[in-house]
Amino acid sequence: MTHIRFESADQADVIALIEALDEYQRPLYPAESHHGVELGALLQPNVIFIVARLDDGNAVGCGAIVLKEGYGELKRMYTVPSVRGRGLGRALLGVLERAAARRGTTIFRLETGYLQPEAIALYERSGYQRRGPFGDYTNDPNSVFMEKPGLPVGYQLRLAAQHDAVQIGDLIALSARAVGGQDYAAAEIEGALNGAFGVDTQLLRDQTYFVVEYGDLLVAAGGWSRRRTLFGSDSRSEREPALLDPATDGARIRAFFVHPDHLRLGLGTAILSASEAAARAEGFSAFELMATRTGRPMYVRYGYAGDLPLLHPVGADLTIEFYPMSKRDPDFE
Repeated sequence: MTHIRFESADQADVIALIEALDEYQRPLYPAESHHGVELGALLQPNVIFIVARLDDGNAVGCGAIVLKEGYGELKRMYTVPSVRGRGLGRALLGVLERAAARRGTTIFRLETGYLQPEAIALYERSGYQRRGPFGDYTNDPNSVFMEKPGLPVGYQLRLAAQHDAVQIGDLIALSARAVGGQDYAAAEIEGALNGAFGVDTQLLRDQTYFVVEYGDLLVAAGGWSRRRTLFGSDSRSEREPALLDPATDGARIRAFFVHPDHLRLGLGTAILSASEAAARAEGFSAFELMATRTGRPMYVRYGYAGDLPLLHPVGADLTIEFYPMSKRDPDFE
């Protein structure tokens, strides 16, 4: 298993990773197109640096984000060849983005080389889009500049805690009725709120559920699970708390709800990105979920597939239509 931790770049094995990255890039581009930051700059307080290590302690990956005025810039992203194709790059990216978001960063930018299609594909799958030069960069034909918007100013993503359970329950009920009510009959929503929708406190205990705050208000929630239960609240009887095997099972994407006054701000996307990154950090490469009609378009945009509806009973002679969906990281195919 791989473990990602916040560490100093000033360690012999980490320096070796950075040098390996330089050795890889040096023959690809002219000297003026090399934009890697030096070791001293990585030790500054405005830099978040992480290292990926195997169980035996060997350093196999690293990455940094430099916090600047108005954005964070990704630097020194690297994994050794022996661990590529396991989703480690996306896991490193997710950890850096979440750490920067906790320090108020809402926009993420990067520069990479045009001769690194695997890196470009990784960033594109993670929501980055091409843009022009930024900061001190010039319009170098060897460079590809990319940007990923974070949460809007004033919104904060964090792990949910046990004391959030009541507010999460209120948010779920409000979102289900006001947002889900656009796609389902009122009786279907009310029936689903008796078990199919609701708070699963196992997710809170497992620390795999996220909330987005706006001031003192919880405005979005969602997460993932390393357990077999696919959907439903504490009151749903068909629960399977057994742990999944990352080598053979898909992590569960769970219980996404957004406040009706805070729609279309990227809150669900931010939670989905954080959830997938956290699951990848534990070795998962596939994902499964039960989508509502309302949530299905977002999941389709991010690579989930599943067209066959399932009718789930929510009361006497009453069902609600859900969509089983799944995806597998291209790196693992």
